[in-house]
Amino acid sequence: RAMPNCTAVRNKGSSKVLVGDETERIDGNVRFSDLTYTRPFERGVLVNTDSETEILEHVFKDSLKVNPRAPNIAGIIVTEPPFTPLESQAHLDEIIFEHFDFKSRSKVTAAESAVYAHASSTSSST
Repeated sequence: RAMPNCTAVRNKGSSKVLVGDETERIDGNVRFSDLTYTRPFERGVLVNTDSETEILEHVFKDSLKVNPRAPNIAGIIVTEPPFTPLESQAHLDEIIFEHFDFKSRSKVTAAESAVYAHASSTSSST
């Protein structure tokens, strides 16, 4: 399931931060134009590490219901655009290893991930 990689706050009223899929499930009194969005990535470069950390916390805790620090969770696969600047890679690695305590990570491009997904789906159907 795809989830928006963003956070949002209402322009007026509540100061509650909406994270990921919460930005799509707003009550009927609020329009999407009433929200101010923050995206942690711009053109494939990580520019807001705090926002990305908050989004990943939401994904692991609320959506996937996993604890990345659990002993049975060893690694994570991260999609990353080709030619991502080293500084941006280092910031994301810091979040993965230092904040979430993952033991390993594998970086793939979206194209590599799509090829793997396609190969997995076609090989299981034969």
